[in-house]
Amino acid sequence: MGYLGIIVGGNNILVRNNIINNVTLVKSDGGAIYVSGVTNQEQSNRIIEYNIISNAIGNKDGTTALYNEGHGIYPDGYANNVIIRNNTIFNSAWAGIFLGLHSHDIEVTNNTLYDNYTNIYNNTD
Repeated sequence: MGYLGIIVGGNNILVRNNIINNVTLVKSDGGAIYVSGVTNQEQSNRIIEYNIISNAIGNKDGTTALYNEGHGIYPDGYANNVIIRNNTIFNSAWAGIFLGLHSHDIEVTNNTLYDNYTNIYNNTD
């Protein structure tokens, strides 16, 4: 996939039992499962579970980025009320799970993370 695998927006979302391989091949700063957020807006009941994610490569070509930013699961800025559990994520260029700036109320439990540059990156404030 050139960029994002699955985009999660809105409420009452269940992302379960997916196998996602080779994402962010042409763009960077993305993920296999991308969770959007909106400033000053509460979301609810967003669950990401039992997925297998591999090879979030990231591609910084044509940018000023210093490194490739490919993430497995990526709740972006202001994402909230997300449960991330029982996923397997490996070989991400940057983070297996990347918690974006101002994201909050995100529960991360019982995930298997390996061979990522960093397994969990917490960029929240």
